[in-house]
Parts: sequence; C-alpha cells; structure tokens
Amino acid sequence: MSAAEPDGGTHARPRPASGLPARNYSWEPFVANNTKSLKHGAYSERVITPMAAQIGNDLVEAHPHLREFKEATLEYARVDAQVECLQMWVDEHGELDDAGQPTGATVLLLRTRKHLLNLADRLGITPLARARLGKDTTSAQLDIAKILAGDASKPTSIDGEVESEDGAA
Repeated sequence: MSAAEPDGGTHARPRPASGLPARNYSWEPFVANNTKSLKHGAYSERVITPMAAQIGNDLVEAHPHLREFKEATLEYARVDAQVECLQMWVDEHGELDDAGQPTGATVLLLRTRKHLLNLADRLGITPLARARLGKDTTSAQLDIAKILAGDASKPTSIDGEVESEDGAA
C-alpha cells in the first residue's frame, strides 16, 4: 500500500468533467471598481449614491420646504436614481424578453416608479399633492384669521363654506 492510497485501492487521479486535460489558463483577476457583473445598476451603491445626491440637491433647490424632511427627501432621491438607472437599461435592452414577456428590469421599473410617485405625493411635490397642501394651508390660515377676528363661533366646512346651526352648509 502506498502513502497516496491509504485504503489500498487503485484510485487514479480524478479526470476533468470533459474527459480532456485542463487547459492551464486562468482568468484575469477582477480589479477594484469593476463593472463586469453590473446590469442596470439600480442596486449598485457606486451608481446610485452620486445620482441620488444630485437629484436630492436639485429637489431641495426647487422645493426649499423639503430641507425640513431630509430623510424622506433622500429616500425619494435614491428611488428616483433607481428609476433613472432602470429606465436607461430598459431603453437600451427593451421591455420584453425573447418570449414576449416583460423583463425583470421592466417589472422592477414599474414597481419602483409606483413607489417614487407615492413618495412624491407624501412630500407634496406632485401637482395634486401641492394643490391639497395649498388648500389645507389656506383653510388653516382662514380659520386662524377668524379666531383672531373673534369670529370663531362660525365653523367652516371642508369647502370653506360657513356651516349653519343645523350643520348644513
């Protein structure tokens, strides 16, 4: 019995799966910051972070009231950056795969856009949300003015009409 075969068997050196000898080459090692495995970039911090910073800065410049809501604004900017990455990928590769089905990136783009619109609505930067905020602000200012004028006994309805004693506008 040899030292290489402790059980006394006649085990030969295992052969490669192809049955052919190895070709004796290796792949070049990946270098730092490579993008070999990057697809759309929507999950890549290296891609998203600088885009989100620019989007966030532009957003606060256009809507100064958002300075008070830093975390929500940053979340919106990150999701907007993801939408941009996904949209670029879908524009380049198409919305459908070879079988005519939406690609994974297309499905993710639709979900991410919906999330972005929900965030925009919560931040008050969609036209409808801004109109609602404006109406609420105006209504609150009107109520404060009535209180200061001593006319607080006449409550207003949601539409701003003075309600009568029986609750009818």
